[in-house]
Amino acid sequence: MEALLCSAFDLLSSLEPLQVRKGLRHLEGLLAKLCLSNTHNNTVSSGENYGIINTPSSPSPEKPTDPAFLEFVKLQSGFEWNVTTRLLSCLERLSSRPGNDNQTNALLLSCLELIQGMLLIHRPSRHLFARDIHMRTLLDLLDVGTCPQVQCTTILTLVCAMLESPENTRTFEAQDGLATITYLFKRRDTDQEVKLKALELLYFYLMPEEEPQHPTHTHTSSANHSRTKSKSKSHSSSVNTTASSLPLSNNTSSSKTSASSGVYSRTRERHHGHGNGQSRIKLGRNRSVLTTEEKKNILKEYLPTADMLVSDLQLNLLFQA
Repeated sequence: MEALLCSAFDLLSSLEPLQVRKGLRHLEGLLAKLCLSNTHNNTVSSGENYGIINTPSSPSPEKPTDPAFLEFVKLQSGFEWNVTTRLLSCLERLSSRPGNDNQTNALLLSCLELIQGMLLIHRPSRHLFARDIHMRTLLDLLDVGTCPQVQCTTILTLVCAMLESPENTRTFEAQDGLATITYLFKRRDTDQEVKLKALELLYFYLMPEEEPQHPTHTHTSSANHSRTKSKSKSHSSSVNTTASSLPLSNNTSSSKTSASSGVYSRTRERHHGHGNGQSRIKLGRNRSVLTTEEKKNILKEYLPTADMLVSDLQLNLLFQA
């Protein structure tokens, strides 16, 4: 296992795009084999279907049983073999390249999708996004000039990073993540699919938080993946309606500014603040968990119609109960 990872890491650190792509494919193949093998073992041993969302009336998901999968997850607890750390370094190098060519976008997409998988397979790796530098790496990919497909994939990666991780959500707030997402949502020239993904992230953000539990070294990726998708899809029928009904604030006219100005000028926002929202974010970051009401008040600094989102969210949760 170590030899396979070492080979992939060497390729990822290359400056040649073809070598980087080869390294990403090595990791894709390795993760696919490990997850499929583990899924097959659990399905055969339990007799249950793969991908069933865990509910109070259904049994808890089976723990991983495949020896290779368990060995891989165990290696992730050490810095030397942690895949997410290497992928983040690769992502930083790729995002710093000038231009917006198809080759770089393809590598970014592959890297982001692998990060999503790793965050669902190995929950402790999510702690990396409690650090400002790693959260900023993702938020910088949401700049106006970025390919819409990369923006959509980045938003989903943010969801995976904040899933059951309130500390990461506080970092997201402190790094002007809400300003970035709402700015994308309100821009007139933002791709429609990106707007929908941004709105889904806001729904996810407003979901009730729970105190994080102590992480373990064995995790079931299928349960986390199903939970993530269920949170997004539970609002899919109302997202289109909400997106069209939410009134935009007057600063949507700024959509005609050049892409080089960046998303909502996060640096300027960080230095000069944004009304009372900046103090609320600082207050919130000193606490591990915030209520939906508290998060709504923070979001209202950037999206005055946040009350509509909360009402819609509570209605959906009521029907799910």
